[in-house]
Amino acid sequence: AFDFLESEEERLTGVTEPEDTPPSYRSELDTVLEDLDALSTVRSPHGTGGVYFLEDRSHRSKVVFKPFEEENETTDGNGFRKEYAAFLLDNGLAGVPETKISHVHMKDKGLQLGSVQAYVSESEDAEDFGSGLFAVEDIHRIGVLDIRILNCDRHSGNLMRNKRTGKLVPIDHGSSFPSAFSDKLGEVSFEWLQYPQAKVPFSPEVLQAIADIDIEEDASKIREAGLNEGIVLSTWMSTTLLKLCAKENKTLFDIGTLMQRKGDRREPSALEAIFREALEAAIEEEANFFEEFVSLAQRLAQRHTV
Repeated sequence: AFDFLESEEERLTGVTEPEDTPPSYRSELDTVLEDLDALSTVRSPHGTGGVYFLEDRSHRSKVVFKPFEEENETTDGNGFRKEYAAFLLDNGLAGVPETKISHVHMKDKGLQLGSVQAYVSESEDAEDFGSGLFAVEDIHRIGVLDIRILNCDRHSGNLMRNKRTGKLVPIDHGSSFPSAFSDKLGEVSFEWLQYPQAKVPFSPEVLQAIADIDIEEDASKIREAGLNEGIVLSTWMSTTLLKLCAKENKTLFDIGTLMQRKGDRREPSALEAIFREALEAAIEEEANFFEEFVSLAQRLAQRHTV
């Protein structure tokens, strides 16, 4: 099911035309897109890539558009696909806003392909608040998502906070999903490892949500977004380790430290180490890579708290 030994150089090229939404299903974002005035755009002053707020006919921001042609180098040219994949995998657990891949006709730019995401209204930047105000459940649900997609850029600057409820909403996932065969697997970065909430045990609800994750379904969603098999494999590994650790009652902090490099980040993370060990066994000893990885991950999960 995973053609993971293919060369990392065999990347997807070109851009895929998104499939039309079936007539039987029209999401809220589809409806919003139909009412947009694409000529009315406001460029965000934040971020290193192009980010535009598209307004409706009443000049209210409704959609965040990130053109493929204006992505920064951290996305590997697949940021728009990664934004969509993060929404698909999250499936409401962390609250990633509805996201699609679409074409938008922009003034002076013509037809542009990119990710479109529902604008988070009544919100403010979470980085303007101390992390002590963040709810434990919010950090846990966002952390679970970050581990699954191996987020390389999670910090409070890409979290929104609802002005009324204080609930956190995760955004900006274009720097996630590093390929297993890329050096970027070593760039995973979780700011929440510094938060005391990460050391609080998971609630029964979050533990059940982790247990319910269907890894094969995740693989199908990643492929649907147009991402390559190296990314399918890295997500399989991170989610497998997440599920095994959760069964052993490890905290978000315990699990996160297995994914992110320690200290000066020169040495491989625990995840990288068992990947290399399983891969070597598969190549040199003709062992089954997946069985070897699961065995190594199980042993890692059963160790005492990191």
